[in-house]
Amino acid sequence: MANNHLQVSQGFRILLGGLAPYIARELGNELGNNWWTDGVMDVLYDDQKRDLPDSGDWAKLVDSLDILNCLTLFADVHWQRVFRKKLSIDHRTWAIELKGVRNKLAHLGGEEIGRAHV
Repeated sequence: MANNHLQVSQGFRILLGGLAPYIARELGNELGNNWWTDGVMDVLYDDQKRDLPDSGDWAKLVDSLDILNCLTLFADVHWQRVFRKKLSIDHRTWAIELKGVRNKLAHLGGEEIGRAHV
């Protein structure tokens, strides 16, 4: 039980390694060269983008995305226009569920994830 928090965090890091480039690629396919400005910076709330760069090369921009930004862009912001064309509603449902897990993980404090009501 003591390692649950660490294992879930590790899982999110692994997911981020594949999800961030996928989101960037699909936004680029849909929005072109302005994918970062139009698809990320212009659609996230100020607190969601406060640690994001205004510009940079593709790798820098992709590396700046965190798991919450990725899940938000995927399931909330761009689902209708971009991702539902290629994926099933199950993928969106899983992303929404993962957002909930991530939020609980971020706000656990001293509680262990196995004992918290996740």
